[in-house]
Amino acid sequence: MRGWAAVTLVLTLGGCGAAVPEARAVPSPSATSAVAPELTGCDGQRVTYTVPDGLKQGAALTRVPGLPGRYAVVGQSYGSGDDTLWVGVVCGLRGAQQFATVIGRAYLTTHAGRPALRWRTSGNVRHYMWLDRPGLAVYVAATPDLADRMSSVAATVVAR
Repeated sequence: MRGWAAVTLVLTLGGCGAAVPEARAVPSPSATSAVAPELTGCDGQRVTYTVPDGLKQGAALTRVPGLPGRYAVVGQSYGSGDDTLWVGVVCGLRGAQQFATVIGRAYLTTHAGRPALRWRTSGNVRHYMWLDRPGLAVYVAATPDLADRMSSVAATVVAR
């Protein structure tokens, strides 16, 4: 029965024997592709990621709340109105044991099989950081209204 309904719909909309318009070639978009932002830190290691649509680049990130100042941080903020998302790299965290204890009240979890930490700070800002490899941790944080975008940003991170 469904097959006849589809045939009837096609014939009705197609004009039942009327000439079908010829398909026109639509030019493809230019070969240039969007370049993902890139952070360089930790002995020249590069990290690329994707920024959600609608966010504008803001101030550089040089510190991670709760992280002792002895670790170098390179990052960027992105925002829309009062909402902010931060992406960065943290240098100097060498092993999983050191990493697991670096933030006082963080919850230990995993990201793609690697050790990760989750914690919150004042204003209900959510923080997420994982040890990508010895010496290189990746950091993503957001204010409450952008917190749902953190996992999509984290999924696009590629460290080289």
